[in-house]
Amino acid sequence: MLTTPQARVVTVTDLKGKPLPGARVRVQSAGDAQAENPSFRSYLHLPTEIDALTVVTDAQGQAAFKNLPATRCFFRASLAGYASNFYDQEEIRLSPGAYVLGRVLTANNTPVADALVWLYPDFRYHMKNEFFLWAKTDADGRFEFSDVPPKEWGGNKEITGRYHVTLQSDRFAAPEQMIDLEAGETIGNLTLKAVLGTKVRVQALDPVTKQPIAGARVSGHSAAGRLNGFTDGSGVVEWAVPAGEADFSFHSPPTTRS
Repeated sequence: MLTTPQARVVTVTDLKGKPLPGARVRVQSAGDAQAENPSFRSYLHLPTEIDALTVVTDAQGQAAFKNLPATRCFFRASLAGYASNFYDQEEIRLSPGAYVLGRVLTANNTPVADALVWLYPDFRYHMKNEFFLWAKTDADGRFEFSDVPPKEWGGNKEITGRYHVTLQSDRFAAPEQMIDLEAGETIGNLTLKAVLGTKVRVQALDPVTKQPIAGARVSGHSAAGRLNGFTDGSGVVEWAVPAGEADFSFHSPPTTRS
């Protein structure tokens, strides 16, 4: 069912209201469960940028969209040096992003390469999945996160800027750490001390057919903090965890029973 296109102008500013030219504004989601038009009641989420739905702000910080569906839309704005933000209104405010640089080392300071370092927020539940960030360590065990949403992100005083830092590896585990990030702050010496862990193998199976479920998101929690991963073609995901208790949960695909 084709509908008349909708035009909208989104303005991107800093926290003081100064327009930010050169910001990329994209449609992140569209749809409304309460929409009069049944075609718009199905929620559409676009996790990555699509050129046809992206506009760069002009000198006045404005991005003009001409061909949007006539329903509720959320827009995401991003600009180097700032933490990206999203909103369904005509103005999006950006905060200077935080930068985190660190290393994963063993007790004798040997670098741990190809491990995943996860950064996830301790604030406002509905934003936890939105800013569940990860980085892979290089040959020297180094990792980095740039333009991370900081305290009072986008001018929202409820945002604490506190994050959990956890390690995910097939061989090593490390104690969870907590960091607090201010706007524009740089943390350049974060170190995760890794020890050999106990490998845990989790397989996701359909409860009726007993067939493996590939691409399922599985999360968990151990003495090292939160775990997160996706199953392979055999429905398997693996972690190394410290000695002690651990629990795991199945999250997706949403149409599969758990």
